[in-house]
Amino acid sequence: GSLDQSFVVNGGFGGIGEELNVVPAVSPAGTIYALLGGTPVPRLVRLTSSGALDPTFGIGSGFEGGFSSDSVSTVVPNEDGSIYVSGFFETFNGETVPGVVRLDSTGRRDPTFVPPAGVKVQAVTRDGSPFVIGRVYPNTRLQKLRRDGSVDPSFNAAPVPGAITKIFLLSDDRLVVLGAVGTDESPSFPLRGYVTV
Repeated sequence: GSLDQSFVVNGGFGGIGEELNVVPAVSPAGTIYALLGGTPVPRLVRLTSSGALDPTFGIGSGFEGGFSSDSVSTVVPNEDGSIYVSGFFETFNGETVPGVVRLDSTGRRDPTFVPPAGVKVQAVTRDGSPFVIGRVYPNTRLQKLRRDGSVDPSFNAAPVPGAITKIFLLSDDRLVVLGAVGTDESPSFPLRGYVTV
């Protein structure tokens, strides 16, 4: 629990008033993804395990559209060094995207990943298949996608009553689903704020 003196974030990164807001997301390699503020649309950056800005990761003009600082809402690292980024953005580097992209380890978009619109990646399996959520009021749909972004029909979860806020993948491949889940009329989803599937 002691402070790690070797981790030093050099605030500013060359811009007055810029500050880091951790998304948060930590890769298996120990690097950290964060939003660099001080611009109209915060820029996604990667920090090394020592806190330095990683110059090998760059996203160009990045994400645009949506709700300013909330344009990027989740970043989920993958075992192979790529990341899934979800949010309210409408373009990435000038290209129209459905609010979720997969970036390689250098920050370039992977065009082979074509997901459905209106979903957010919340967790990733060991083979890189993402679990996504999509709000269909008053329920939330939980789906598994293939690596190319198409829906995997082998995972067929019923719509979850309420709002899912976070998903965690356990070592035995079960999912822990957190949020305002369950209603009095849905005994299969008790009002405990979490379920496993």
